Amino acid sequence: MQKLIIDTNIWIDWINRGAYEDLLLNKDMVKYLSSIVLMELYAGADKPRDKKQVDQLVLAFQRTHRIISPSIENYREAGQVMARLKHRHGVQIKKMIGLSHDILIALTARTIGAMVVTANRQDFETLQGLCPFHLQVV
Repeated sequence: MQKLIIDTNIWIDWINRGAYEDLLLNKDMVKYLSSIVLMELYAGADKPRDKKQVDQLVLAFQRTHRIISPSIENYREAGQVMARLKHRHGVQIKKMIGLSHDILIALTARTIGAMVVTANRQDFETLQGLCPFHLQVV
């Protein structure tokens, strides 16, 4: 079975509009929740209704032991990717801080042999050239 790590933007669109339901409810794919995505979802859950939905999502992933966190090695490699972004692409530190979450999601997915599913084509395709990982842009 294909392993997936779903990026924050996909979960937000599902919570807000019911988008990507076919993907998220597909039983032929094993979904994992990145702890980075978990953090971003809680950061954006401004309303009690939103927080409750995120709580329910997190609980479902906790029950199946499918919340995955970056390792020390992932953080080490993320720092190296950030240095390459600065030197090869001239990315400024402000932008790099925002990309650090995406880098950690990508590296964590690669560690478990999962594909990142995102709507964020530009950032993840740039990262793919610096740290190869499986990617599906929807």
